[in-house]
Amino acid sequence: TGADDQLGLDAVRAGAQDFLVKGDVSGDEVLRHVLWAVARASVMASRSHSSPSGIVGGPVAVLEAPAVTADADLRIVETNEAFDALVRSVGGMEGKPLTDVVEVDSVFDVFSAIRPVVQGQQSTARVAFPVIHPTGPIPRDATVLRLVDDPANTAVVLVVIDGAAQT
Repeated sequence: TGADDQLGLDAVRAGAQDFLVKGDVSGDEVLRHVLWAVARASVMASRSHSSPSGIVGGPVAVLEAPAVTADADLRIVETNEAFDALVRSVGGMEGKPLTDVVEVDSVFDVFSAIRPVVQGQQSTARVAFPVIHPTGPIPRDATVLRLVDDPANTAVVLVVIDGAAQT
């Protein structure tokens, strides 16, 4: 919006999920705002039992990056095609522990980083997320976002895996 907050407020009144002030945000903040907007739209769609703009699925369905949602017990609720391709899954991951796709030596670290987000102690986290792959662990980073305060049979966290391997 530049320095014009009124333009951003008008956009939200017209249906935008959020607005950013140019020059006042970092790359991580842009990512967080975009993911929160997707999550809010998904929650609103699931509550109304209709999907905005023909989007099918939860918050991961519209993301191009590998993404997965998990419940309060860190069991997989939903994955997207990019995540399935990354872990070479052909589906059927729903209900499995999220840690099933994390390299064994890193499970404790991943769980420890995600748990405060699940418990509501923080709204976001960045975590090293080495993914299990048939050719061996793939080192990645991930952004973890808390989606809702009252899970009530829905996803609690959204985990978005960075597209590039760690260096």
